[in-house]
Amino acid sequence: MERLLASVLAAFCVAGCADDDVFIDVDIDADPCTAERTQRLVVTVFDGDGNQVDAFERAEGLAFPTGVRLVSSDAARAWRVEAVAYGDDELPFAYQVATGTFDTTRRALLLDDRCWGVECTDGTCIAGTCSTDALAMVTPNARPTACPLVVYAHGAEGVATPCGTIDAPCSNAQQAVVQLRDTGGLAFLSGLFDEGSGASLVHVEGAHVAVRAWPERPPPILDGSGFSQAIEVDGEDIVIDGLEVRNGDRHGISVNGDENLRVTIRNCDIHDNGDVYDMDDMFPDAHAGVVVNNGASGVLVEHNHIHDNRSTSGFRLSGVHANLVSSGDRRGSVFIRNNRIERNTIGVHTNNVGDGADVIDNVILDNETHGISIDGGGEVRGNRVCNHPNDGILVRGEIVVTFNSVVDNAGSGIRLVDGDGWVIARNVLAFNATGLGGTGEPDDGPNLYFMNDVHYEDITPARMDEDVIADPMFAMRDDCSLVPMAGSPAIGASPETSFGAR
Repeated sequence: MERLLASVLAAFCVAGCADDDVFIDVDIDADPCTAERTQRLVVTVFDGDGNQVDAFERAEGLAFPTGVRLVSSDAARAWRVEAVAYGDDELPFAYQVATGTFDTTRRALLLDDRCWGVECTDGTCIAGTCSTDALAMVTPNARPTACPLVVYAHGAEGVATPCGTIDAPCSNAQQAVVQLRDTGGLAFLSGLFDEGSGASLVHVEGAHVAVRAWPERPPPILDGSGFSQAIEVDGEDIVIDGLEVRNGDRHGISVNGDENLRVTIRNCDIHDNGDVYDMDDMFPDAHAGVVVNNGASGVLVEHNHIHDNRSTSGFRLSGVHANLVSSGDRRGSVFIRNNRIERNTIGVHTNNVGDGADVIDNVILDNETHGISIDGGGEVRGNRVCNHPNDGILVRGEIVVTFNSVVDNAGSGIRLVDGDGWVIARNVLAFNATGLGGTGEPDDGPNLYFMNDVHYEDITPARMDEDVIADPMFAMRDDCSLVPMAGSPAIGASPETSFGAR
C-alpha cells in the first residue's frame, strides 16, 4: 500500500531543527473494517507534560499504513500519540493511543475497533490486546466477523423500534445501545434521554462498545432521575465519551463487578447524582458520580468534570468512589487523571484497590469533607487539591504521594493514617492548618511548606533539613490554578527538581 509521509515535519522545523533533535516515525495502520470506513485521519502528539508537540491530518489520498514523522528536542522525554479515524458525516469511530519515549526509534499504532478503551504503555493494541511485538510495522489480522455496527439515538427526533440508523435514530438510548450487546460497535447519542425501564437508564453490556456524543448535534443528556444509576456498565473494552450524566438516584455511572475490564469514561459532565436515600440499600453510604466496584479492573476515568454529587441525607458521596477493585492488564486497577472534581461530599475515595488507584493530574477543590481519601496501594501525583474543611489528601496504605500542590485545607494538607512505606516528596503544602500530619515514619522529603498553622504534626520528617520553607508565589489561589510565578522557589532546574503540580 502507498506510504504517505506527513508534511508536518517541514512546518515544525521551519526555523531549523537543532542538531540534537530526535526524530521518530510512527506507522499507523488500520484493520480492514476501520480502513474501509475512514474518510479522515487526525493524529495529535503530546509530550509528557500534556503539551501538544505536533499534529497531522489527512483526508485526500489517505491510505494505510500512513507514516507520521515526529520531532523532539529531548530524547528522554515521554510522549503520547492519539489517532482518531473519522467516517461519513465527520463521525469519529475509531480511537487509539500509544505512549512511550523517544529512545525507541519507531513505533506503530493500529486503529482497530476492538481496541476501544485499551491504552498501551508499550507497543500497540491488536484485537483488544497490547502487543510489544509490533514496533516496526503493524499488519492487522483479517477480521473473522462482520464489521461492527454503528447505531444512533436522538432524544427529540428519534423513532420507536425498529430504529438505530442515521435516518431513523432511536428515541430511547437503551434501544440503540442494546443492539451492540452481542456484536460490539458504536452508539452515537444526542438530546435528552430520561425514559427507560429497570434499575439503569442505560445498561451498556458486551465487549468493544463505545457510547459517544453525536457530533454536530445537541449534546446528549442522560437524566437518571428514578433510576439507581444513569449508566450501568457490564463488559470489556467499553468507552463512555462526551455525555452529560445527571440525577442518578445512587450513581451517575456504575462499573460494578469482575466482568468489567478496560472501561474508559472520558470527557463527560457528571453531576448531581446520588441524593436518593434508600433504607433497603445494603450500602446506603456508598454513592458516587462514578463508582468502580467489586472486581472491576483497568478502569480509566479521565478528562471529566465531576461535580455537585452531594448528599443532603448525611451519608458519604464521592465524585469518584473505587472499592474492591482488582488488578487488570492495564498497569493497575483504576486510573483517575486530568479531571476537575469539585463540590462533591468527598472528591475521590478509594478502598481495597488491588494494585492501586492512580490519582494523577486532577484539580480537586471545594468538596465538603476531604479532597482525596485513598486506602490501598497506588500513586497520588501532580494534583492540585484546594479548600476542604478536612484534609486535602488522607492516606491509608502504601501510597506514593508526589508533586501535588495542596493548599487552603482546614485539616492537614497530607495526613497519614494506618499504614507504612509511604513516599511523600516534592509536594507544596501551603496555607493549611497542618502541612504534614498523622502517624508513622514516612520517607517524606523534600517538600515545600509555607504559611501552615503548623508544618508538621505528630510526625518528625526523615529529611527535615531538605525541606524548603518559602512562599511558592502562586499567581492565583482562588480557583486552584496554583501556577507559580517566575522566580518561585517551587520551580527547579527540571520537572524532577521542582515542587508541586504543573
